[in-house]
Amino acid sequence: MTFDVDARDFRHAADALELAADIAGSILGAALEDIGAEALDDMRRRAGRHKRTGRMIDQITERDTGADFGTIVRVHAGGSIVPIIVGGSRAHDIAPIRPRALTIGSRVGGRVRSFAARVHHPGTRGDPFVAAVLDDSVDVAELELATAGDRIVAELAADIGGI
Repeated sequence: MTFDVDARDFRHAADALELAADIAGSILGAALEDIGAEALDDMRRRAGRHKRTGRMIDQITERDTGADFGTIVRVHAGGSIVPIIVGGSRAHDIAPIRPRALTIGSRVGGRVRSFAARVHHPGTRGDPFVAAVLDDSVDVAELELATAGDRIVAELAADIGGI
C-alpha cells in the first residue's frame, strides 16, 4: 500500500492566495491614501478659519509611506501657532522686545496707524479642529474601507470565476 502527496496541488493554492493578497493589499493601500487626502483637505479647510498669512495652512501636510498592507498615511498640522489655536490662550500682556513700542493696526499708505508700549491680550478660546478632523476621518475611513472590502470581494470573485 502506498500513499502519495503531490505538492504541486498546494503550489496552485499558494499562488491563488498570493494573488488574493496582492489584490487586497493594492486596494487597501489606495483606500488609505484616499482617506489621508480627504483628511488633509478637511484639516486645511478647518484651519482656514484662522488664516492670517496662510503659513499654518501651508504647514499642514500629508505623507504616504509604504505600499499595499504596509501603507502608512500621516496628516500633520505643523507650525508653532497650532497648539495655541487648538488649546487657546489665557489673557496675557504683550510687550516689545527691542523697539520701544508695538505697531498696532495696519499700515495705510506706508504709514502706521498707532503704537503702544504694552498691550493686554484677552486670550483666545481654543478651536480643537484637529480632533474634529480625526473624528470625521473615522467616519470617512469606515465608508472608504467598506467600499474597499466590496472591491476586494468583487475582484477576487471575478478572478476565481476566470480560473
